[in-house]
Amino acid sequence: MSSPHHFQEKTDYSQHLKFKNFFDLYSAQKNLKGNFLTYYSPYELEISLSYKDYFIEVEKYLYFLKNELNVAKDETVAVSTGNSYKTLIIYSAILLNESIIVPINTEESKDYTESIMKFSGAKYLFHFNKSQDRNEKHININSLQLTKRLIPTESSQDINSIATIFYTSGTTGNPKGVQLSIGNLFINSVATAKLHGVTEKSSHFTCLPLCHVNAFSFSYLTNLYCGASLVLQKMFTPINYWKIIKEHQVNIVSSTPQIINLLNSDLREFDFQQYPELKYFVSASAPLSSFDVETFFKKYNVRINQAYGLSETVNFSLTIPPTLSQETYNKVMILNSPPSAGSSVFGNSVEIMDVNSSTILQENETGELVIRGWNVFNGYLDNETETKIAFRHKYFHTGDIGYFKIIDNIKFLFISGRIKEIIKRNGQLVYLAEVEAFLKARITNSTFCVVGFKNKFTGEELGIVTEDIADLKTKAIEKILMLLPDHKRPKVIIQSEVLRTSTGKPRRLAMTSLFSDYLNIRIQNNITVFTDILSRNNS
Repeated sequence: MSSPHHFQEKTDYSQHLKFKNFFDLYSAQKNLKGNFLTYYSPYELEISLSYKDYFIEVEKYLYFLKNELNVAKDETVAVSTGNSYKTLIIYSAILLNESIIVPINTEESKDYTESIMKFSGAKYLFHFNKSQDRNEKHININSLQLTKRLIPTESSQDINSIATIFYTSGTTGNPKGVQLSIGNLFINSVATAKLHGVTEKSSHFTCLPLCHVNAFSFSYLTNLYCGASLVLQKMFTPINYWKIIKEHQVNIVSSTPQIINLLNSDLREFDFQQYPELKYFVSASAPLSSFDVETFFKKYNVRINQAYGLSETVNFSLTIPPTLSQETYNKVMILNSPPSAGSSVFGNSVEIMDVNSSTILQENETGELVIRGWNVFNGYLDNETETKIAFRHKYFHTGDIGYFKIIDNIKFLFISGRIKEIIKRNGQLVYLAEVEAFLKARITNSTFCVVGFKNKFTGEELGIVTEDIADLKTKAIEKILMLLPDHKRPKVIIQSEVLRTSTGKPRRLAMTSLFSDYLNIRIQNNITVFTDILSRNNS
């Protein structure tokens, strides 16, 4: 019987793994001659570690975990240390101890962090925050001076052992703990290596948050698994961004639409011939616009391959294949709006399912993206109800809406938005991300977001939140809006901060309150209302 954990009707993927646990990886990779980690913080080179030196540091933390903190196998350890080279060392030490990593964003509140520790049962929290030093369960890394090493000699861990618990943002309820096994992580690394041709000679660059599954899997674990080199920047810093890529002969850059937009705005001259090793950028976390893709390619002569994934599926389930011809690439990434999220990666399959039944839909039919594969998670921690909901109809349900097209004999998936980001205006469904993509293809170099809000007369209405209302006015926004059908046309434009998560995804629900004044107002079809919330709040 098929299940969410099947790929091509098989559940056993061990034959594709060269390591059965993290001890095996450690034993093989600690003797590699190459460089594993180079770290910038963020302007200066802070440290460069060979595989040998990296694992010596891991052994020091392993000794501390096992002999001084008495952290046992299968116990959880929270890590909130941001983008530091020490974060990766701690991750590896926890995995080598056969314990479970609970990554936490450093930007989270103290109450949220304490809640995650309670939910996950985390015994300790590693951090850099001096304000948390008084708690004996909170370990400030800067206060540690580790010298003793523990060199493990054996392991009984198998691929089904839980290795990490990533918590969802919890914007619509309590956070859910996504349990990923060591096998989930490793098979995704195998899929990533196959897709991008990662070898011991490869070099990868990222500045994305290590507390999220994207950088954890794509940047940290996959490169460690393959014996490749990782260049990590504490945060995005445009001044030396390209210099780092050049100096370290980077092959693949992991990025986001926000980074792409900033690079597109960079006025400095660029000579792509000085980057012969650079293959492409991979962009994830939020949808790209076709305009961004085309602008980037014209400016840098470098492709952006969009990718899609969730914590529940260990990062990427879809990626634009790197081997596409320029003609096919243009069809799916530039001539389509929105650009494609990609094709299924090795080890999983992605289908479109009718939101009201278990029917798998056909080409160009819109429904929910559902996934089946070896990378699918093991369930939400202590939350059987949500796990059953997620695993309906023998698939994992993503909550994302989209469709697929067969282009040049390849199945490409396209994302329209989230099920929770659909509004119904006068009985007609509107996908907020679809409207936003349409506008961003015509309004460039402006920061804005399309938001739905309640309205007495139409049920729900559409608005735009922008950080520069004057800029939209000068772009003749009303003429552009008139290109949309009436039920898809935003009626209110408000100047305020565009709220986003740490990975760049718009927090649309959090911005609906900006439109509370329009709950009981009938807005005429051909009128655009401009409201400056910032000026109102400052007066």
